[in-house]
This record gives sequence, structure tokens and C-alpha cells, in this order.
Amino acid sequence: MQKLLFCFSLLLFVNLFYTQNKNLTLADADDLLIKNNLSLFAARYEVDMAEANKIQARLFDNPDISFQVPAYSKDKGWFDLNGDYELTLQQAIKIAGKKKSGVNLAESQKKLANWQYELLVKQLIYAVHNSYFTIYYLQQSINKTSVEIEKIKTIIDALQVQYKKGNVTLNEVIRMTATYNSLSSDVLELQNSISGEQNNLRTLLLIKPEYELTPTPTTTELNKYSLKLINLNDAIDKSMAQHPEIKIAEAEIYMNQMQLKYEKKQVIPDLQIGIGFSKNGEYVKNETLANIGFSIPIFNRNQGNIKNAEYKIKQSEIEKKNQENIISNQIKLSFEKIKALENRYSHLDPEFEKQFDFLMTSVSDNYMKRNLSLLEFTDLIETYHEQIIQLNNLKLQKLLAYEELNYNTGYAIFNNNVIKPIN
Repeated sequence: MQKLLFCFSLLLFVNLFYTQNKNLTLADADDLLIKNNLSLFAARYEVDMAEANKIQARLFDNPDISFQVPAYSKDKGWFDLNGDYELTLQQAIKIAGKKKSGVNLAESQKKLANWQYELLVKQLIYAVHNSYFTIYYLQQSINKTSVEIEKIKTIIDALQVQYKKGNVTLNEVIRMTATYNSLSSDVLELQNSISGEQNNLRTLLLIKPEYELTPTPTTTELNKYSLKLINLNDAIDKSMAQHPEIKIAEAEIYMNQMQLKYEKKQVIPDLQIGIGFSKNGEYVKNETLANIGFSIPIFNRNQGNIKNAEYKIKQSEIEKKNQENIISNQIKLSFEKIKALENRYSHLDPEFEKQFDFLMTSVSDNYMKRNLSLLEFTDLIETYHEQIIQLNNLKLQKLLAYEELNYNTGYAIFNNNVIKPIN
């Protein structure tokens, strides 16, 4: 087992040697997301396509032109242009505001696309922050545990020498080695978790695999998460006015209202006006003709599409109310989670971590001087390792709870890198 762990450590060292480290503040990560993320690029085209649909809705229908000539007769042969032929020009004209209604519908679809883009930005920022801080706090645990592992490795080497001289028992060597193996296995597990989060972060930020991302949040970035910045009722009220999912629901209601207006306009038929020329017409030669026409809405008055649009409005209004209820409860749940974690964290002695770190600096020396027994030493090492893992996990869970609240409210309580919807 020890040889296996040594081989893993060697491979890890070689990998790090050929890997380029890239330090990232939280602001750096957000900037890279906006600049590089491929999902955002693809979503931007949805907005562009909606704008293209609006341009299309403004365009007039093309006129139709037709030319009619006798193809063949026994007397005149093929295509006799000296005989009778007809030339006709037709134009469809939308009336009763049908064109404006189509433009308004396209505009409403663009607003919806804008808010869908905004929601995607917030979802991706939330994902980036989760991976970012998970890597950061897992690495903190690895860093401190690795220091103790190195100390234990030095002690094992010294014990091996003393064992050969008969000064210590085999039991002491085995017990120390078992502690070394246990801590090394825990570090390996933490490292595997970091690797998964590294993969997520590199994918989101479009970073090449050879880069090892090292989250280095600034003190300001870590200290901005505070319960003092939050009033639950204010957060819910503000979320109802600004949350992208609420805005999407409102945009869908508006779009369906525009769809209903558009469908009602379709009841009124388009006018077909035209002008024509007949060389040898039935009335006179070389006659010029004018025509106008439209369909009579007797059977099909677009009843089905109008009903469909009315139902969509009612459906989208219910979905908006449901979304408001979901978001309000999510905000309340996140708020309660933060309170519970803050309460747990507040009961920790602020000096506990520093005192424990200071204590561990002399533990190895005291053991080698026989001021500590083997049992006391291993117990302190294992307790320290457990406390470090638990403390960093508490810090991580507390911070992620703030990020969850930040996401659930739909606006930036703790993050100043606000991404505005596309115009």
C-alpha cells in the first residue's frame, strides 16, 4: 500500500511539473466565463435570430407577375407573340394593422430571448462559483493535511532506523504507517474531487486541459458574504421584480398576448390588387385591366388559433404565479440555511484553528522526544485532520449557501459582476 501511494505521489509530481498553474480571483473567473463560454455564445445567436425575425416581420410581400401566351396552335405555331397574350401584376396588401401586429409579436419574442440569455448567465455564474469555491476549500484541507503527512513520513523513516537497531517495536512502526496510509488515502479522495471540479471549471471557462486552475479569491471576495446584507422580505420583493425566471414568465404572457392580437388580425383577409394588360382581350384590343380581390371569411375565421392563443395566455399567467411561489420558497429556504450555518459557525472559537495549527507545529518534536505516547500522537494527528476537513467543509457550505441565495433571488446581492440583458 505504501509503495502504491508513493507511486501515486510520484505521478502527481510529474503531472504538476508538466502542468501550467493559472491563478484565478473570483472576478477573473467571471470575466473568463463571459468572454469564453460556448453556451453563452450559442444563446447569443438566439437573440440575434429573434432580431432577424423582427426584421423579417417588417418586410412587405413580394408582388407576383405572370405572363400568358398561347404555347402552340396549328395556324400560328409555337409561341406566337403577335397573337393574344396577357401580362398581370398582383400585390397582396395586409390591412387592419396586420403587419404591425406581426412586428410586435417578433419584438415580444426578442424580449423573451433576452431574458433567457440573462437566466443562462446567472446559471453559469452559479455553476462557476460552486466549482471555484469547492476547489479552493478542498485544496485548503489538502495543504494542511499534506504538511502532517510529510512529518509522519519523516517520523516513519526515523522509526525504521530505530527499529533495525532494536530501539522501537514493530507495532509502533506499523501503527505510524497505518496513520500515514489513512491520511494519504483521504488526500487522494479529496484530490479526485478537485479533479472533477477542475474539469467542470475548465469546461465552463474554455480553459485548455494543460492548465491547472488555482482559485485565489481576494480577502474582499471572501468577506463580502454577510447576513447583514440580507432582509428576507426585501429580498423576496426585489426578486419578484427582477428575477430572470419571473421576467421570462412575464415575457411569455406578453408574447402570448401579442400572439392573440396577431391571430385576431388574421380574420381580416388580405387585399389582392393588381393590374394587367391583354393584347387581344375579349372586350377590346390592347386593354388594360385592374383587379381587386379578397377571401370571404365565412367558414374559416381562425377560430382554432384564436382559442389556442387565449388558452396560452391563461396558462402562462398560472405558470407565472407558480414560478413566484417557487422562487419565494427557495429564497426562504436558502435564507434559513444561511442562518443555521452562520449560527453553527458563530459557536466556533475564532482562535481555535490558529491554536490547533500552533499546537501541531510541536507535536512531532514532542513525540520524537517521547513527551507524547504513540497513541496520543496518532490521536492528535487524526483529530487535527478531522477538524480541518470539517472546518473547511463548514466554510464551504456556508459560502455555497450564500451563493445559492444569490442565485435564487435572481439579482446580485454579493456579486458586483452583474451581466445586463442584451438590448
